[in-house]
Amino acid sequence: MITNIESLKKIRDQFKPVVDFRKENSPDATKVLVCMGTSGIAAGAREILLALASEVTDKQIHNVIVTQTGAADIPGAEPVLKVAKNGETVTYVNMTPEKALRILNEHVVQGTVVSEYTLDAANAK
Repeated sequence: MITNIESLKKIRDQFKPVVDFRKENSPDATKVLVCMGTSGIAAGAREILLALASEVTDKQIHNVIVTQTGAADIPGAEPVLKVAKNGETVTYVNMTPEKALRILNEHVVQGTVVSEYTLDAANAK
């Protein structure tokens, strides 16, 4: 829990490499967007954003931008994560930090969509 200015500085320093990279990214960078509307935040989107940012920083994954975006407007599917890669966007629903890290590894790094977590798979049920 963030309790004082020192805690905020520590978090800032921890994620500085990610923020600096975002400033210098190329147009072909893969974008990982965590939907952070109020319902997404209540469902755990903040933890997902932190887990992804930590993983990108720790493993020094390049050409990837992890950032937040507004509400997903997909009731009952929060938290929502979107991966924009090679001109296509895949929407993942009902995320957890563990599922998000799997998506980072399999979809973003290896190029294989994790079909079981997509919006299309959820709608098919």
